[in-house]
Amino acid sequence: MPPAASGLLAASDTGVLMRSFVLAVVFVSPFALRQWWKVRTARLEAEARTEAAAPAPEPGPTLARLEDVIDRVTELGHETVTDAVVALEVPTPVTIDGVPAPAELVDALLADALRRSGFEQVGVAGDEGGRVMTCRRL
Repeated sequence: MPPAASGLLAASDTGVLMRSFVLAVVFVSPFALRQWWKVRTARLEAEARTEAAAPAPEPGPTLARLEDVIDRVTELGHETVTDAVVALEVPTPVTIDGVPAPAELVDALLADALRRSGFEQVGVAGDEGGRVMTCRRL
């Protein structure tokens, strides 16, 4: 076969391949899109059924907030006079910003709040449900 004929044959083969590819895309695309849409719809419906069937989370017990206890210390600091003795209830456990707080952190923050409000801790009495701190105003 002469060289010019082989170039012509290669050119026509490329044209046939491109035309076949375009025809395949035109015929297969609608089916592929329909299948993709069916799968997407089925997934969305399954997620919606799962969310609807899932029971609502039961609210856990409401824990006391350390912020409220510290606010109470500040109020007591404004209300009491020098050498007055007050009792401060500190529930156990307490949270800080909704997260349960370790006892050491609670003690440190309460000691700081008492100091800033002019109190001195005199005694502590309590059990697992909480404690009562006896404080004296300086």
